[in-house]
Amino acid sequence: MTNKTLTKLRQAIIKEIPEIVELKMGCEIIKDKITYKMISIIGEEDEWGEFTAINQKYTDVLGKTISINRNDDYDFEIIGRKITLADILSIVEMMYEDDKNKNAIPTSEIPEIKQVLNCWRFSRGDLENQSKLTINSLSKIILKGDE
Repeated sequence: MTNKTLTKLRQAIIKEIPEIVELKMGCEIIKDKITYKMISIIGEEDEWGEFTAINQKYTDVLGKTISINRNDDYDFEIIGRKITLADILSIVEMMYEDDKNKNAIPTSEIPEIKQVLNCWRFSRGDLENQSKLTINSLSKIILKGDE
């Protein structure tokens, strides 16, 4: 497995679950070649209950904190939050919901769900920390030969 496979897999997942790259708590960005993770967000609600961010605080692995205000230029790349097992399972479930030719079966009986659960290493957490074998297995399920 290469980083290319992981990148393609991540892009396919984000395409189906775009909130992964929304600027919310836990979201990672790259600014000036340094990766930061959002640690707080200050905002306001409008009269319709929509939340607007006014200021976001991010920290790097060394604890350096930066603030980005809503009026600042967004001169950073959004990486997003970590992709979790829940995201992977949601994608597989969506694959079955989209396929009208398949008989409706309980989520727990979807063969790919069982395959994901068998290869996922829970102690490793998110997608980026999974083994090459797991990434390759997930790629075969989710990308279905699009590599």
